[in-house]
Amino acid sequence: MCLVRVNGLVGTLPVSEAQIKAMNIRSDANITVYVSAIRFTKRQITFSLTPTTNNDLAVGSRVQCTVVKATAHHVFCTFPKRGRLYDAAIRSSEFYWNRPTDVPCQPGDRINAVITGEEIIGKTKYTTLNACALTPNPLLTCETGDTLPCTVLGTTAGGYLMRCGGAVGFLHCSEIMWQYCDQWHGVWKRGEKVSCRILHLSPAEGGLLLGHRQTVGDPFLKHTPGVGSGYPATVRRSSDESVVVLLGDTGIEATISKADMKLFFTGVGQFIPQPGTTISEVTVVRIENPGDPKRRHPFVRVTLL
Repeated sequence: MCLVRVNGLVGTLPVSEAQIKAMNIRSDANITVYVSAIRFTKRQITFSLTPTTNNDLAVGSRVQCTVVKATAHHVFCTFPKRGRLYDAAIRSSEFYWNRPTDVPCQPGDRINAVITGEEIIGKTKYTTLNACALTPNPLLTCETGDTLPCTVLGTTAGGYLMRCGGAVGFLHCSEIMWQYCDQWHGVWKRGEKVSCRILHLSPAEGGLLLGHRQTVGDPFLKHTPGVGSGYPATVRRSSDESVVVLLGDTGIEATISKADMKLFFTGVGQFIPQPGTTISEVTVVRIENPGDPKRRHPFVRVTLL
């Protein structure tokens, strides 16, 4: 094994002692080497004495691959090149800059990546890819308070996983809106674009905490619903237990409880109002935790369908 320096980059050159003697390789000797593998997140580069025999698989080439399956350590995928389909693998640590333990992707997802070399996994040889090298690392390019365009990857315990450039951020359910968010799992769908504010940034640990409500104004500052006030409403989300509605054009959400649903929606569990359904009037019956922006929430009763 030798260490070589190429244009300021230091990498490893796997060679045997016999090769070193045969080629008379000495310290500060000038030799020709070729890039054989790159680990972007580890900042590691490996060279070889011979070029790749297949230019389609040259290290650094860009490909678009399709996810086949994901495991704890790899994401397996395929990509086409000149009429041939290649098997490829992306290490979990090479998928996002902050290396989440669970890569949130699904079979069929299409990913842009860079070829980084080859690896034998089990008994199969795979072309190795890096999926984060083509996107900026917000942990290094952004600061706390910056607003980023993000993509919903899915939900986890207590919030959403969001893709922000080449990193994964976490958005807690209390940071979705300026009030308690009932049925928060249904606010966004996977793949939806959401604007987020960086609340905390920790490059060393890979921490990226996000908020969405900070990107929009607090609707309670413009309008405070009072008990007994009536509003037209539009159903936002619904379940067997409750219906969440938007109060007119205030931007404030309210909940119709299961007990109040039974008064107007017969056969609750058989008929559930669908998102987009309009209700002529609802009346505010109470507001829970009115002084807490993360827990306040109005409850309403239907007074006119």
